[in-house]
Amino acid sequence: MRPRVLHLITCLEPGGAEQMVLALCRGLASSCDLTVGFLKGPGTLAPAFAEIGVPVIALRLENVAHLAGMVRMALLLKRGRFDVAHTHLLHAGLLGRPLARAAGIPVIIHTQHNTLSWEARSRLVAWANHLSLRAADRVVAVGHVVAEMTRIHAGVPTQRIETIWNGVDTSRFRPSEDRGYLSRTFGIPTEAPVVGVVAGLRPVKGHDVLLSAMAEVFRVFPQARLLLVGDGALRPQVEHLIATQGLAGRVILAGQRQDVDKIVPECDVIALPSREEGIPVSALEAMACGVPVVATRVGGTPEVVAHERTGLLVASADPASLASALLRLLVNPAYARQLGKEGREVAMVHFSVDTMIARTRALYERLLCEHGGRAHVRH
Repeated sequence: MRPRVLHLITCLEPGGAEQMVLALCRGLASSCDLTVGFLKGPGTLAPAFAEIGVPVIALRLENVAHLAGMVRMALLLKRGRFDVAHTHLLHAGLLGRPLARAAGIPVIIHTQHNTLSWEARSRLVAWANHLSLRAADRVVAVGHVVAEMTRIHAGVPTQRIETIWNGVDTSRFRPSEDRGYLSRTFGIPTEAPVVGVVAGLRPVKGHDVLLSAMAEVFRVFPQARLLLVGDGALRPQVEHLIATQGLAGRVILAGQRQDVDKIVPECDVIALPSREEGIPVSALEAMACGVPVVATRVGGTPEVVAHERTGLLVASADPASLASALLRLLVNPAYARQLGKEGREVAMVHFSVDTMIARTRALYERLLCEHGGRAHVRH
């Protein structure tokens, strides 16, 4: 019998964790009966799940005080007859894990996607999260740094943590054979160097630092363009910075896009100026496309981007260092191509989406067997 698996996530807006859940569902749909529930937000990615036949349920649970939303979640967990409840992100995990245990779901897994704000969380939230994690049979960490932070700050024993790296579809994200896509889509001159960023417009992603760094890049390369893919609450502030720093016409705010796999391969460099990260999906996508990465040395990023092998690492919140690294690649295209080629090879060997899916499937199988589960994950 195919196991019934519920993926419970805080929201379904485009982001690294949400994209990884979508990739998991694509890979597991042939062997599991899947359902996705999300707590809040418009659910922008819901149609993508519908395309692969995975039902999506909006729980409309904005906070713990929202009684109707809590009832909807409890009923979903109780009536769904799920074999596995797999939670993602803080709020879905905090609320979903104890409710899943109360509903009698045999296997409960939580994926810790990032290192964000373990220390900054309020004592109450940290305490509640610590208690809630006791309900999880396993905590999946997307990298070694994330695993260590989970052990230290959440008190999860090492034997209950399993590291499964994020994966990228290297057949979809690959070097481009069409070198005119950015020109046709955004009007970028074909000879213009392009620095790309794929990230939500949120403070933690460091767009303000990058815009400061780009002033120096534009001084050396007046024809260059900065292409920002993604959207979010910070958009008005980003627009203000572009205007006040005199960058209008050189910075393109592309918003949310469904053609990231066509955009990234045509960028000369992908920048990741984050203040914190788990295992950055945008870096994996760039590497798979053979594009070098300039990223900050935070969180799990150094596990993905090897300095001077697949990209360059710089200090966080340091515009001068970021500008220097970007210019180093733009003035030396041969070196940039070398880093990109190596990045593609590393992505294919170590960060394949197929490996991520296979290890997740094996984890389901193992835990269901340990619990005497009635379902079997077919390969």
